[in-house]
Parts: sequence; structure tokens; C-alpha cells
Amino acid sequence: MMNKKNGFSLVELLVVLAVIIIVISLINDDLFQTLRYWVNVNTISEIEQYLRHSMETLTKDIRNADQVMFENNGTREIIVDRVELDQNQVYFIDGAQETMFLLENNELFKDNNSLGSFFNEVSIRRVNLYTFGSLYEIYIETEQLDFERVPNLTMRKYIFIPNAKP
Repeated sequence: MMNKKNGFSLVELLVVLAVIIIVISLINDDLFQTLRYWVNVNTISEIEQYLRHSMETLTKDIRNADQVMFENNGTREIIVDRVELDQNQVYFIDGAQETMFLLENNELFKDNNSLGSFFNEVSIRRVNLYTFGSLYEIYIETEQLDFERVPNLTMRKYIFIPNAKP
């Protein structure tokens, strides 16, 4: 007579259990790495969005301004060299309207409304091209990020404003 065996032996159960644990640990490690990468990419994307929005806002206000000035020790001066907004307030004067930009505690403000945080440096530089017009350089740098291989993000833009014809 043949003896029928029902069920699994203890060795078979231990082998299957060991294989399942190895597979789960491999999947779990990849899952956490993917999740960490997604969070980093999502945060960097959000910071880049702040950079682009701030850059476009500054660009639009410079293009519309009749004068771009900064406040230095209570007196206003026209920007002729690089001005860092964390040391000075920059004003864009368009007719009767005046717009102020300020960098405070790594956050950029336009007329006391926040444009975003994470900024380490925001600066504007004007080069006078005499009869042709003015060239403005806007430079924005984020603070040190805590992500792998991303020390900080920077953005630079140049805007040419021709002189008005008489």
C-alpha cells in the first residue's frame, strides 16, 4: 500500500518562508528608495516653481518700470551695480505706482506679499548702455537643500530695456 502524505513538512515551510522574506525585503527597499526619490523630485520641482514665478514677476515689473531704485541708508539711488535684496529694498516706479521687493528670512516679498521661500540671495544689477538703453541682470539662488547631489538651485535672467524715443 502507498502511504499518502497530507500537508507540508517543517523544512518545506521554512524554505518557503525564507524565500518570501527575501522577496519582501527586496521589494520594500526599492519601494522606500522610490518614495524618497519622488519626495525629493517633488520638493525640488516646487522650489523651481517658486524660482520661475519670482523671476517672471521681477521681469514683468522691470519691463513696466520707468525707474528701478534701491533704498540705501534712507535715501533712494538708481541701481547701477548689483543690489542684494536682503540688504536693500528695491523699488520699481511706474508713473504714480510704486512696487517694493524685499528678501527677508529667506522669503521674497513683493509689497509685503510673499512670492515664496527657500531663497538665499536675490539680486538685481543694471548696466547702462547709454544711448541704447539698460541691461538688467536678475540673479536668484536658493538656500542649501538637504537632497542628494542638489546643493542649491540658481536662476539668472537678462532683460534689455531700450531707451524711450523722443
